[in-house]
Amino acid sequence: MKLTSALCLLVLLQLFYGVFPVYAKAPETAKIVFSSNRDGNMEIYLMNPDGSEVIRLTNHPMGDHDPVWSPTGEQILFVSYRDGVRDLYLMNADGRNVEKVFKRTIDRSEPAWSPDGKRFAYLRYNEATLYIADINKRQEIPVAKVGKFGGYPAWSPDGETIAFTFGPKAPKGPKPIGDLPGYPLILISPQGQKRKEILPKPLLRLTRPTWSPSGDQIAFAEDPWLIGEKGTIYVVNSDGSGMKAVVPKGSDADRPAWSPRGDEIIYNQDVDNQKQLFKITLSNRRTMQITHNGGNWDADWFDPAALPVTLQSQLLTTTWGELKWEE
Repeated sequence: MKLTSALCLLVLLQLFYGVFPVYAKAPETAKIVFSSNRDGNMEIYLMNPDGSEVIRLTNHPMGDHDPVWSPTGEQILFVSYRDGVRDLYLMNADGRNVEKVFKRTIDRSEPAWSPDGKRFAYLRYNEATLYIADINKRQEIPVAKVGKFGGYPAWSPDGETIAFTFGPKAPKGPKPIGDLPGYPLILISPQGQKRKEILPKPLLRLTRPTWSPSGDQIAFAEDPWLIGEKGTIYVVNSDGSGMKAVVPKGSDADRPAWSPRGDEIIYNQDVDNQKQLFKITLSNRRTMQITHNGGNWDADWFDPAALPVTLQSQLLTTTWGELKWEE
């Protein structure tokens, strides 16, 4: 009798999931999502942290890029031109169920999830403005101006601060290097009320900030003013002190992303005129190239073993349901 009931339950489950979508499933091991043109078009891919087991997630002629994991790893927010204008899209971690985030198409880019997964920050490029939206209601709230060349929001692990770079337009005509502006790092509350500016040294142009998992440091890339000069990756304390280069200067490194465990940073670097992904172990500065085909950018790292307890609980209750069989 119990076996019959169990079989009936399985049949009902099959019928149910045939009509309603299955919950998104998070990766069971650490994965890096990134964008690449290795197959002739900019698409989004998945791989292990050592560069193995590459899987293509998207396939669209207009190109997809800038993927970011949801906090629990069930979904990926990304940027695409598939409706003719750059905008934000959402898909499951396996590339299924792609949906447009907003009904009205506007030039949106550079998405960043809040730690609780309920909101995300992004840039409206044409307005040079940082916005926040609720993941369910999709109501857009302007937070701050970023300047013509600023942006790249990054949400702090405690959810209390958003970091972004402020990039004003450079003065017209030839100017002495001392008259050129720096691009500072701005720390602002999601409500736009508390604001702090960090510029560790004059003339430094900061770009692509990323928080350490502990929230006490921020990594960023340098965008040099001088033509021919190559930038690198720096780490600075969240109060603006203690800036140090973590990748050798002149390496032309860009787009850092911190590992969920806080022990490594992944970044871009030129190799034979192609952007490739590298990772560096912070304790010994050992580097490893993890991509080799085509051009590769925009890495974001997820590790279920490094999730906070609250997010692990959320993942178990919202994604996984186990059948309890009677003996």
